[in-house]
Amino acid sequence: MKVLLLLVLVSVSYGLVSGAVGLVTPVFTPVHEDNTVNYDLIPVYAEYLARNNLTTLLVGGSTGEAMALSMADRKGVLDAWLQASKTHGLTIIYQTIGASYPDVLELARYSAQAGVSTLIVAADMGYRPRSAEELVGYLQRVAEQAPGLTLGYYHEPRITHVKVDMREFVQKATERIPNFKIVKYSSESLDEAVAINGILHDDQELYYAYTPLLAPAVIMGIPSIASPSFSLFPALAQRVLVAGRRGDGAAARAAQLQLDAAVEAVTGYHNDAYLQAMKQGMGLVSSIQLGPALLPQPPRSDADRQAAADNLRKLGYYNNYTLQ
Repeated sequence: MKVLLLLVLVSVSYGLVSGAVGLVTPVFTPVHEDNTVNYDLIPVYAEYLARNNLTTLLVGGSTGEAMALSMADRKGVLDAWLQASKTHGLTIIYQTIGASYPDVLELARYSAQAGVSTLIVAADMGYRPRSAEELVGYLQRVAEQAPGLTLGYYHEPRITHVKVDMREFVQKATERIPNFKIVKYSSESLDEAVAINGILHDDQELYYAYTPLLAPAVIMGIPSIASPSFSLFPALAQRVLVAGRRGDGAAARAAQLQLDAAVEAVTGYHNDAYLQAMKQGMGLVSSIQLGPALLPQPPRSDADRQAAADNLRKLGYYNNYTLQ
């Protein structure tokens, strides 16, 4: 990838937003074999993340398979993570992707009452906004339900299929929504992400969430990155962030390539089954068995699991992280 090759030559240090989060980890939802939520495993998972210095967590997103959860389980999962956060000093960000419009409003109100400080909202996936103006209007209505929360927008066009002028959207949302402070940007369009980062105010932040380009994003001045891969490979995530912030292009490129190889060892290049593979992969790199992907997603085969285990052994990541 061209932008990665450039990292060998780049050694400039861009200014970082004061107080930037750094690593944001979207968490999986642990379940039993019958697809019911395994609430007892959430405190164990939380301890694992805290021990690996992953302390800012995104709950309720696509990684957490929220679209396959009932409203009761959406709330229950949030409550369980908030409870675990008190023990382990975690920051919980909640997300509302895939919910109906009335449920999004209800989740916004519930998040505020439950004690969440930050809410990230995805666009409506049924009645998709067709312009930046429509998207701002949607977020405004959500913000009215929880004016005390920090509000963010989740840009993931591969899932939502919402494609608007993001710079126009950010400018208008900043002008009209006082608590609009975060953009979670999950697209390969790094040039657009860098441009958006450049127009944000000092109290706003962009989380870049396209895993293959995390290192280039950091080295180009984006202060915080997000990826499901952090749960599996926390040390590599830290290396990407530290090298990128240092402006060390060679080290950032090396860390990114190692992270790419580790992810590919788990997924086997099957991008259409990325989530299923990564969730299963947690049980291969750690002692935490998160259960199957939620229906209606197809299960991973035994052959796929064995291939991932063999690949991880070759790289030295198999059963690499355990709770003592």
